[in-house]
Amino acid sequence: MSNYEYKVVPAPKRAAKIKSAKSGDERFAQTVETAINEMARGGWEFQRSESLPCDERKGLFSRETIVHTVLVFRRELTETSSAARSLSAVDATPKKKAPSEPQIAAKPSHIGRDEPRLEHAADDSED
Repeated sequence: MSNYEYKVVPAPKRAAKIKSAKSGDERFAQTVETAINEMARGGWEFQRSESLPCDERKGLFSRETIVHTVLVFRRELTETSSAARSLSAVDATPKKKAPSEPQIAAKPSHIGRDEPRLEHAADDSED
């Protein structure tokens, strides 16, 4: 059974300036084609484009639904990349700190005795 990893990237919103393209449709198509080919060079296979709604803030108190278009890619996981991803997933999980032991302040041996206290030079300076 094959395992895949997926990558979702935003679709281009504007057409690039391309001299060979005569219309806006042609420029936009070539812009999307360039984006897909760049991902393909990285080993990603284009699956589909999706338009998905997303609630976003508008102002301080209101929200509006915006539709985002994304491109979905996948590539097959190899044994080494699968192992590396599982290791990185383990490393990425937040680790719980062990409860720290309470710090017990040791009582200086000179307190309570008639011995003089040793002072640091920084303690002698007064503001």
